[in-house]
Amino acid sequence: MKREYFSPSRFIFYSILGRGYGRAFIVAGFSIIAFLSTMSIIAPFISPHDPTKIGIGPSNSPPSPSFPFGTDQYGRDMLSRIIWGGRFILLVAFTAVLICASIGVPIGLLSSYIGGNLDRSVSLIMDSVYSFPSLILAVMIISIYGTSVINEALAIAVVYIPSYFRVVRSQVLSIKELQYVEAAKCSGANTLSILFKHILPSIISSIIVVATVNFADSILTTAGLDFIGLGLPVNLPDWGIDLTYGRFELASGSWWVILSSGTMILLAALGFSLISEGYAERQNPKIR
Repeated sequence: MKREYFSPSRFIFYSILGRGYGRAFIVAGFSIIAFLSTMSIIAPFISPHDPTKIGIGPSNSPPSPSFPFGTDQYGRDMLSRIIWGGRFILLVAFTAVLICASIGVPIGLLSSYIGGNLDRSVSLIMDSVYSFPSLILAVMIISIYGTSVINEALAIAVVYIPSYFRVVRSQVLSIKELQYVEAAKCSGANTLSILFKHILPSIISSIIVVATVNFADSILTTAGLDFIGLGLPVNLPDWGIDLTYGRFELASGSWWVILSSGTMILLAALGFSLISEGYAERQNPKIR
């Protein structure tokens, strides 16, 4: 008889995109994120102007056939900046989620499975980090290490590692007492084999929900850091930076700068929130 092996990629694909509850939310969320990601990747080919070039058009020019999204106070084309702006904010979000999931999930697995003093010590550290307001902790880290894509991603990752740890820990504490885990122990399986072959597949659904929420929070946190001047360098085309400077131009009637950049941030956060809501509805009958 051919033995069936667990395939994480196949499981994730069918559990997310398969027919059933929450499919409309998930498809809508994926469509938004796919559009924004594709636009950011092919930005050099579809951008009508250089997003950083000053004086392309009149200063604070309203939307027109020549500049559909208008121009900012430096005469830069807002359409080009919107097309390019998702590159950095999405890159920071993806990097932050990858880092915190890669750290929080293994720590949660090992700590809760081994238990004892190790679990108590790690839980105390994670609870201490979790008790800090996320934006304030990110501001503190950025202030110490400076502004860059990597530093911003690391600052956000540190904030959200406890989220993965707490979810994984709560799941493992109940799963490790089940009969199939005990059977794996009796068959001679080592700790890593039990954790990653028998326990991890059972909690992937919870990790996916946390990750999608984390994506939306990371985008909003990145925009918040840009808004208070602790984000990426101001010479880069970025939605958060345009939102920051757009608020000053709003007083003079230049509403198109803050509207376009704010709408893109809202769409990015909405896309991941829809995926999270749809997947949670699919996995939890109580939500349905």
